[in-house]
Amino acid sequence: MYGSSNHPDIAACYNNIGWVYEAQGEYGEALEFYDKCLAIDLAAHGHSNHPDIATIYGYIVSSYNSQGEYEKAQEFYRKSLAVRLAVYGDSNHPAIATSYRNIYA
Repeated sequence: MYGSSNHPDIAACYNNIGWVYEAQGEYGEALEFYDKCLAIDLAAHGHSNHPDIATIYGYIVSSYNSQGEYEKAQEFYRKSLAVRLAVYGDSNHPAIATSYRNIYA
């Protein structure tokens, strides 16, 4: 239906495939699909400051944490926080609180 376009539905499919790989413990494969999802969402939104981007960074964090790659996970936690601060400002939004909790937990 969408061909090889950068449609958000294709990104969602890549994300879901990533979830399945992650659930199976195939973290490298999961990261490949999360990266595909991220690339489409970045193209679709035209910038990196969109809540969907912060969410995808969170999925990437999960795979890195599961592999014990905590420095890489911390990098993506911080990217997620930066997006959320850009989207919601320096407010008391729950997504910002979640990002801080994840970084400093």
